[in-house]
Amino acid sequence: MAVAYHSHKLCHLNAIKSHYETHYYSNFTSQIGEKAKTLPDGSFNDRFEKSYNFKEVLFSYRMSTLHGKFEGEINTLPSGNRVIKGTTEIQFIDWFSDPVDMRQITLLLINQLRSNPMKDKEIAEFYRIWSEVGGKPYPILEKWDRKIEINIQ
Repeated sequence: MAVAYHSHKLCHLNAIKSHYETHYYSNFTSQIGEKAKTLPDGSFNDRFEKSYNFKEVLFSYRMSTLHGKFEGEINTLPSGNRVIKGTTEIQFIDWFSDPVDMRQITLLLINQLRSNPMKDKEIAEFYRIWSEVGGKPYPILEKWDRKIEINIQ
């Protein structure tokens, strides 16, 4: 089993949280707000899981998964507006595969080409296969809480 790395140890936690806030937070609050419209006042819990593109944070993240849970309360104000307050526990996960040494692969390819010429498509496929072989996957994990307050009119 690969050792898990936490993004804060890699100095990426703040960038991951900022990317979430900028690009995906409104999706989540909209989802909570829509569900809460149909529910009575009181306790409200919800779970979520979806993959999002985090390539802007670091090219190797690409499609990373955010999942977690929301626990809160729904209250109707005297004005008729509704307020949802609670806390979301967000978990971030991505997998990084430590690539094999491309210099060694290049030497293998050169030797292959000397003995058996290959077409461009075959060379590309050779690199694709060999760059994935021997790579060791490491989970990149993080978890944080986010307080939420949503007003519904």
